[in-house]
This record gives sequence, structure tokens and C-alpha cells, in this order.
Amino acid sequence: MTDSAEAAAIWRDEFFNNDLVFEGGVGVVEPISCLDALLFTRQAVRVSQLKKPTEFVASVLRREAADGTRLLIVFGAGSDKFVPPGWYGTDLASEYLNDGWGLWYVIHNHTTQKNGGRLALGAPVPSTNDVQLNRALAVQLGLDSVRVTNGFYTFRASTDEMSQFRAR
Repeated sequence: MTDSAEAAAIWRDEFFNNDLVFEGGVGVVEPISCLDALLFTRQAVRVSQLKKPTEFVASVLRREAADGTRLLIVFGAGSDKFVPPGWYGTDLASEYLNDGWGLWYVIHNHTTQKNGGRLALGAPVPSTNDVQLNRALAVQLGLDSVRVTNGFYTFRASTDEMSQFRAR
């Protein structure tokens, strides 16, 4: 495959995944939840999302305790557009699984984009790379669900639904 043919194939798969979500075939897109907004804000405080859009990955673990449900967040991020390899925090999250925690969901953000000369929100849809990562986390760590946010809207789906997406 040539570079342009390979790029075209990648974009076909990305558009396929977007269509699955926005046509109502997989998951839901809804206004951002309070917890997810807090995680997005954490990244926006670290690095201006308008001046230098950057992604984060957060693993949200939960377990039941006598006094209610407990949450534990493992937050991974960098200063460049994408989270550096090895900084996702999933290795740290996996250490909590033997202590009764379950990996409830993994969330990350899609940054603002340029649309002509204007800023546009990132698509709250898992990319083909995201699909591949989350499928692996479901098998390896028992990941329950996946979220992708743009700071205003969040995609949410169970890992079972991820089988309908195309992955890289």
C-alpha cells in the first residue's frame, strides 16, 4: 500500500467509527458528567487546551466499601499533543486490581481541531487506535467501559460494544 492509500484506508475506518456512533449504532454521546469534567479540567489547568491542545488518559477504578462506593483515579498525561508511551497509567491501575478494585472505565480527550481558520471541538468518538487499546485493556484488565470526551460531550460505551468498531 502506498502512503496515500494507507492514509485513505485509515480515514475510511475513522469515518466508519464516527458514523457508528453518530447514527446511534454504538454507545451514546451525552453532555459531560461532573467527574469527567473534573478530569478534563485537570488537564486544561496543566496545559491550555486552546493554546496547546493535549490529550490525557484517566483510569477510573471503583470498589464497594462498607460506607459506599469508592473511586480511585489514575491520571496520565504529558505536555505534547499525545500522551507519551508508558505514561497511560494502566500499569499502575492494574496493581490495584488485586486489592479489590475494578477498572470501571478509561476516559481520554480528543483535542480541539482547526476547521479552516476556526477552532472546532474534537470528535467524542474512539479513534481506531483507541479501539485497539481499549480492547486490549478489556482482555488484560477487565475494563468495563470506555469514554472519550471533548470537554463538552462524552461518548460512553461498554467494552462489549467495542467489537463493532474498526481498529488499527
